[in-house]
Formats: sequence, C-alpha cells, structure tokens
Amino acid sequence: AEKPKPEPNPEEQIIQQGQPVYRWFKAVQTGDQELLKSVFSQRIRKSHDTTGWDKMMKTYQEVFQKDFGDYKLADLRFTYSGKAGAINGTVSVRVNGKDHHGLRVINEKGDWKVDER
Repeated sequence: AEKPKPEPNPEEQIIQQGQPVYRWFKAVQTGDQELLKSVFSQRIRKSHDTTGWDKMMKTYQEVFQKDFGDYKLADLRFTYSGKAGAINGTVSVRVNGKDHHGLRVINEKGDWKVDER
C-alpha cells in the first residue's frame, strides 16, 4: 500500500519576508503564545513584555476576528515591497481575497520579524 503523502508545509511556500506574518496569524489562530513571541522584532517584544503576552494575545485575537473573520492559514497570500537585499520592507497580506495594508518587517540576525504592533 502507498504511504499517504505528508501535508505540505504552507510556510515553505511563503516568501521569506512573509513567514513571520504567517506565523503571527497562526499563533493568534491557535493561541500559541511562544509562537507569537517569536514573530516580533526585539523592539516590539520588549514593548509586549511590558504589556504582558496574555493581554497581547487576547487583543490580537479580538482584532483579527474583527478585521479578518474566519480565515484558513493555507489561503493567506503575502507580497513583499522593499529593495532586493534590504534588511527591511513591508509585507502585504491577502486574507479571504481582500488585501490588507502592509506590515513593517525587519531582518534581525538572518531572521525576518514583524516590526510593528
């Protein structure tokens, strides 16, 4: 019998700069605070540390529900705007067929991170 093929990892199909935005959506959808902490730049993490991650998760869940409704992670689409080789730029996300404003991203030590609240 043939082995079932593993589910493709949608993150592997996403542009590098869009990966932290994808993980942000995933963290909010699944309530994963550790994943949420990993998506932000050091500057934003410090701010959120002060506010408290429980509170930030609750806020994001409310805002994402209001702004995006029910979404499937596999349906998210990302577009990067920035100069080639730059260490920052913006990522626009398409959710349920609707484009949303660009989010600032920054490359910190080789990893792309969301650089805004």
